[in-house]
Amino acid sequence: MLAGLTLLVGVSACGGGGTDTPVAPVTPPAPVAGVLAKLAVNATETQLELGQGTVATAEGRDGLGGAVALGTRTVTWTSSNAAIATVKSTGLIAAVGVGSATITATVPNGTGTASGSVALVITGIAGAPATADVAMATQLFIPSEIVVKIGGTVRFFFTNIEHNVIWNPRLTGSPTDILVTTSQTITRVFPTVGVYPFDCTVHPGMSGRVIVTP
Repeated sequence: MLAGLTLLVGVSACGGGGTDTPVAPVTPPAPVAGVLAKLAVNATETQLELGQGTVATAEGRDGLGGAVALGTRTVTWTSSNAAIATVKSTGLIAAVGVGSATITATVPNGTGTASGSVALVITGIAGAPATADVAMATQLFIPSEIVVKIGGTVRFFFTNIEHNVIWNPRLTGSPTDILVTTSQTITRVFPTVGVYPFDCTVHPGMSGRVIVTP
């Protein structure tokens, strides 16, 4: 090493064989109070049983964490896994499967979007039976909600009044519809975990659902 020689080392950018030019550090913009930067998203419940529901809400926040009114901005809701939890435009959440899902809200903020999310855990229902029964009054399923273990059977008891059982909406795992009939018992097997709504289209407003749990 030569005495008195000082070696200068720095970050530089080279190009075209010219002199190296130091690269200036990039400083992120400082948070601005009162300017929408993100959303604080909360749900009434974050741990649900299959078939339950909850409601999510979104509140505006600036980069410092202060509240920012959303005003007339439209909140868009999405689910990371609609097979586990669905969410409507109102923030209403339905637990339709077993597992985890993240519900995210986004709103426009002038330069792009601001967003936030909440994580949900959906569990099965303990002690579900392998067989469940549904009776039919004139305009009512009794009971209107049935829980059965995966692979289980639901027996539909038809009276001498005409009814049918139509799965609405038809989902993966929905059994075959039961067309209009009277005075007999018809069974359906449920091999897939989920929530399966059904209607009697002969009597508008006559609805029920089967919850199939692990």
